[in-house]
Amino acid sequence: MVIKVLSLIVVVAALLYRFGQPYMMKRRVKDAADWPETEATIRSAEMETVDRVGHLGELLPFLAFSYIVDGEYYSGRFGLR
Repeated sequence: MVIKVLSLIVVVAALLYRFGQPYMMKRRVKDAADWPETEATIRSAEMETVDRVGHLGELLPFLAFSYIVDGEYYSGRFGLR
């Protein structure tokens, strides 16, 4: 009985892993289609050294940006791998 329950849990977890991720990605893309469009300004771009597991001293580009939506100012920064 315990083995059947554990087997069922493993099968359900595998199905959720296999089909849950694509479903969530599809939903995110659908939700993003309703976002308002705007133009952004790249405020700066520079290369920075980043230490990551297995990639010590990796040089990556980082960008700072800003944009306005419905009169609200937003800004942020991100790096590319």
